[in-house]
Amino acid sequence: MRKQLLILTAFLSIVNLHAQDIFIQAGTNITSYDAVINQPVSHTPPDYRVGTGDFYEIGFSPKCSVKNGPIQNFTYLVSLTYNEFSTEASKDVYRYAWKTSYIGLQNVIEYDFFETRAGVKLSLNAGLNAATIIKGDQFINNVFYDFKTNEDFSGNTMKGIVGFNSTYPVSEYMTCNLGCNYSKAYNNIINSDFTQLTINTFQFKFGLHYLLKEKRSRSGFNPK
Repeated sequence: MRKQLLILTAFLSIVNLHAQDIFIQAGTNITSYDAVINQPVSHTPPDYRVGTGDFYEIGFSPKCSVKNGPIQNFTYLVSLTYNEFSTEASKDVYRYAWKTSYIGLQNVIEYDFFETRAGVKLSLNAGLNAATIIKGDQFINNVFYDFKTNEDFSGNTMKGIVGFNSTYPVSEYMTCNLGCNYSKAYNNIINSDFTQLTINTFQFKFGLHYLLKEKRSRSGFNPK
């Protein structure tokens, strides 16, 4: 827990120094696992089913990310993420359930391709998330195992992300957003039952973006 608090403190310090706006998001992950088993061809893998988990994100847009010219519709977003990935499986007389929690650093490029006069924006995004496991629960026929240090799930997990987002202004300094992402997380493992574990996730999210005071003053707005 101390390590996670230090990471959060360092991230918030960077936000305070370099952000032009900050945002928070939350939502739901719908997850399925794909596992390549390091066994002979005759080995039958378990029957995996989708599971759900929570998603939380806090981040910022660096001051240098908004520019004039042909790239003015692009925005660079940096964030700290918390994701829960869960799934279930069955094979023969056995029932399995996995519930994992990951903390990660996410980098995303967002492109605004449509905007109405009312300020509603539609955008596409793509990026990468580097994460590490902080909690892992496994249930086999209702018997609990803690596998946070299990090599099948340990190490850094790289996740590629693509998505769609819509934003709407709720005040002069705040916008709300609603969107969805699709991601694939890969964890290549050596000397394990899995030669590769892939986590496929559909993510539905809602969030708020807040414009910081420094940018407001530069825009020429002077509050009364």
